[in-house]
Amino acid sequence: MKLELMHVCAKDFFQIGGYVQTKVNSLSGKESCTCKGFRTHHRCKHMDKAKSMICGYHEANDGPPIRKNVCPKCGSGTILVKYCTEVS
Repeated sequence: MKLELMHVCAKDFFQIGGYVQTKVNSLSGKESCTCKGFRTHHRCKHMDKAKSMICGYHEANDGPPIRKNVCPKCGSGTILVKYCTEVS
């Protein structure tokens, strides 16, 4: 196994239904939404919709970004994450 740094999409901020959803992409921490339902149940329809809008770019699956630190799928920034690859 070899540990490499790879780019993933960093978009984790959305505004849906008049509320703000943050850290939707679980790579960046604990998710939240400003609606009352999320504060009570730790889940809401706004977060579900935000999660469906994540582009899912990962360098291991989609290839390296064309422009440095720019997601080739949605144009948001990218972050580097540690990723294990098999060595043949």
